[in-house]
Amino acid sequence: MALYFLHYGKGRAAVINLGFSGREPLADANLQKLKDWGVPLNPSNIDVIYPYVDAHGHPYCYKHEEGLCRYVGELPGPAPELIVDVHGYVGTYPDDERVLVGLGGLPPYPQLADLGECLVRRDLVYLQPNPRFRRGLRMIRELSEEIYVQLCAGPHLAYQLGMLGGLQLVGREFDPRQEVASLLPGEERSYLPKENIRWLPSAGANAKQRIEACKLEKRSLCLHVEVPTRIRRQIALKMRQWAINESYTASGL
Repeated sequence: MALYFLHYGKGRAAVINLGFSGREPLADANLQKLKDWGVPLNPSNIDVIYPYVDAHGHPYCYKHEEGLCRYVGELPGPAPELIVDVHGYVGTYPDDERVLVGLGGLPPYPQLADLGECLVRRDLVYLQPNPRFRRGLRMIRELSEEIYVQLCAGPHLAYQLGMLGGLQLVGREFDPRQEVASLLPGEERSYLPKENIRWLPSAGANAKQRIEACKLEKRSLCLHVEVPTRIRRQIALKMRQWAINESYTASGL
């Protein structure tokens, strides 16, 4: 996905994590074997699953991104205004094509007023994204006709917003402690039964990354983007076809 965005001029740079996929947890004994073999490990390139928060509610998981500012410092040019953190996920049904954009589930909580012009009428929430947020949404708009933005603005206040054709967002607010359920018992995979859709903010939505992003000069906006399996497969085939065409062009065929 990162190569796709870069190839089509949608991003300036990328940090690509090549680690163990599929969230297979490693036993402590196996983790020690990898360390003994000299395999370089860090909290972001291997899925060792521990509780997502400690006893005080602070993020504590393999998604820690303490090195974000250092990574950004290696890039030429100014600090980015927008960070798009792309992941792959399994939906709630085989042909799920809904792309999810998580904006946060743990402190520092994002607020709708910081994301654009917000209006609440009866049971509906309307959000007209500001230019920076709109830029990020436009970047992923072509991936799917169904894009949903999810965030928590507090411990008991969450938003599920669907994207319309003009990048406007409309949806509802609710208490996540009352409506979020576990998709698979024993797994950190949550969903909203009402919409039968995965729910990102319960896992913190890369809270540590957002904390670090606030230290950057432009206080980068972090979009945690989850792309379902079906769409990732389509993108992979599209990139493969591009590579074949480039090969034919280079060979003069």
